[in-house]
Amino acid sequence: MKFAVSHPFYIVNGISICYKCSAKIPVITIAGFNSIGSDLTFYNNLTFIDERLVRILTVKFPFYRIGFSKFIQKEYWANHCIYCDALQGDFFLHYEVDGTFNPQDLNNCKELILTPVYCDVSISIEAEFSQNKICGATLDVGLMENEIIIKT
Repeated sequence: MKFAVSHPFYIVNGISICYKCSAKIPVITIAGFNSIGSDLTFYNNLTFIDERLVRILTVKFPFYRIGFSKFIQKEYWANHCIYCDALQGDFFLHYEVDGTFNPQDLNNCKELILTPVYCDVSISIEAEFSQNKICGATLDVGLMENEIIIKT
């Protein structure tokens, strides 16, 4: 689906365990609000990201880049292990119980760090999304980092 993500939207940082080498690794996702629901939406399986946001992601989060998933047989923006470079599938991160971006309780939300991103125009993405009632609580209990401002 195509989304026009308005500000503020968030880069959500978390920690996961690499499925291949078992190292603790950083992972990110994009989150925001859209017309489908009023809760915070965690986007996944991103196949297109606006160039303005890509410039920030590739510098600040080089482990988040386009990769080919053998599981779903397509390319998308994905987290990669900083040690062994294995693609970390979005299904595992967003849909598995206790996946980093599928919090099951407030304690899981407290482990997430949100970086607000502001831009004077909407940012276009093509993605799937996941929502659960706990995702919205991330704004209340997650840690906030310094904001990023995208200049057009």
